[in-house]
Amino acid sequence: MEKRSFCNILIFFIFIFLFANNIIPAVFTGIGDAVIEDNNLKIAEIAAKNNAIENSIYNYLKSKISESNTIPEITSEFFKFLRSYKIISRNVENYRVTYTIESDIIDFDIEEVFHMVKKLVTSAVYIVNVKGDLEDIEENEINAFVDKKFNNYNIETKYESDYLFALHNKEDFDEVIKSFANSKAQYLFILLIDSNITRIDQKVYCRVEILTNIYTRESKSKPIKTISTSIAEDPKKALTLSLNKSLDKMLIYVNNNIIKLSKNSNSINSFNINFLNFNRIAEVYELLNFMTERGWVSSYNIGTFGREKVVVEIKTSFSPEELIEKVYKYNENNNFDIVLKNKEIELIFKSL
Repeated sequence: MEKRSFCNILIFFIFIFLFANNIIPAVFTGIGDAVIEDNNLKIAEIAAKNNAIENSIYNYLKSKISESNTIPEITSEFFKFLRSYKIISRNVENYRVTYTIESDIIDFDIEEVFHMVKKLVTSAVYIVNVKGDLEDIEENEINAFVDKKFNNYNIETKYESDYLFALHNKEDFDEVIKSFANSKAQYLFILLIDSNITRIDQKVYCRVEILTNIYTRESKSKPIKTISTSIAEDPKKALTLSLNKSLDKMLIYVNNNIIKLSKNSNSINSFNINFLNFNRIAEVYELLNFMTERGWVSSYNIGTFGREKVVVEIKTSFSPEELIEKVYKYNENNNFDIVLKNKEIELIFKSL
């Protein structure tokens, strides 16, 4: 009885310690697989394991974000939130390796996560149908052009080859939607590209119109029509220029109005933090490193350095007021005061 009571008390204090330090573990399971190619089991093992970890992180984000189409594609940057993982099961069958992994993920506020990830991307598969003069260009060449454009706008297309492999007839709309539902991509783009070429004197005039329909598993967006024109010396160059412009217009609209990923601010603010009344310079560095790890500060530079005051110039996407609010929120032990004074932040450590 005494032993059981001691264990219960120990568990209670461990829980209190974790809660007080904001490190309650978030444990999520992920399943991943990979095909064994060229009898290379090692590469398939690594791919399957990474896929399982990515899926566990995805499940974590899914628990935080209500709309699935706003969850970013899981890239290697998200692995920084992985505290540890353990393998639940491993199976090799029919030239395929499958892993089930349980991941212990650092549980941050979701906005903190997005600020700590430098590049947020989503994923899509696409169908391209062409008519008009663009039909003279090879389909593979057009797809490669579209693929590159999507990636330039942070839309990952790594599932495209698997999607097309599973799709037997891209003219069958029901099959197109069904194959998308079975893919890992978050969006389906169906592009109808119409082009027309007219010769004017020694130049070639080209008009390209793109009608784009975008689907998620839950909904369909309104069709987007973009039209662009160009003049060049030869037909292929004119077509390429017009296609490039129309795709740019469409993807800019999509990123601003349809894909709802949280955007890291592009604007960078620069101002000073004045650290005062510290006992050890290590206290200053610990706090600066903490802010950097959280993604609140992108970089910093030590300016004035003295025994009573350290002035640090920081670069951040936050305003001084926003940064004060974030730092103050995590000042649970009340170790310092933080205020805005003459457009600079003053952080005054409290004497112990």
